[in-house]
Amino acid sequence: MTTRVLSRDVEQGRIDTEKEVAAKVEEDETACSLLKPTSPLQFSANRDWKMLNKRVKEYALEYKTQTQKLNWVMLKIKGQEQIET
Repeated sequence: MTTRVLSRDVEQGRIDTEKEVAAKVEEDETACSLLKPTSPLQFSANRDWKMLNKRVKEYALEYKTQTQKLNWVMLKIKGQEQIET
């Protein structure tokens, strides 16, 4: 008797869990569809944002490596001066 009651409770819990998971999947699909660009204006805005983000990253990398580049240039100039003398 108690085994049947427990198994029925476990089965009901499993069904409830499956319903919750299905509801979350539906919510996630709805949220993803809202994030996708649907109009040309949204698509253009996303493209512009990606281009701006790329430029910012390139500038940051260039700024970080600027001192190394200057050091190499100075070494080249120093090497050329030693060759000339």
